[in-house]
Amino acid sequence: MHFDHLMKMRRPLMKRFDRHILSFKKGVRKPDERIYRDAAAACQARSDEIFYIDDRREMTEAAQDLGFHVFTYRRNHTDLLKTMKRLDIL
Repeated sequence: MHFDHLMKMRRPLMKRFDRHILSFKKGVRKPDERIYRDAAAACQARSDEIFYIDDRREMTEAAQDLGFHVFTYRRNHTDLLKTMKRLDIL
């Protein structure tokens, strides 16, 4: 799902996050691990402190391999909220 569309459709949810690290703005294509490492560095966070959402499984798997908490979004808003609550994000 394109980020601009996601921001329009889910603005209240997206505003809950401190940062949005976007691969297309960084010039790195996922699942290149540099984008995930750049995200961790930008947040000054350990990988286990980061929650990564993508609609493609291969992208969430790459982030998970680096220790991120992940969620593969498939129009499953309720499951996303449950995961965020479980991780104490909400």
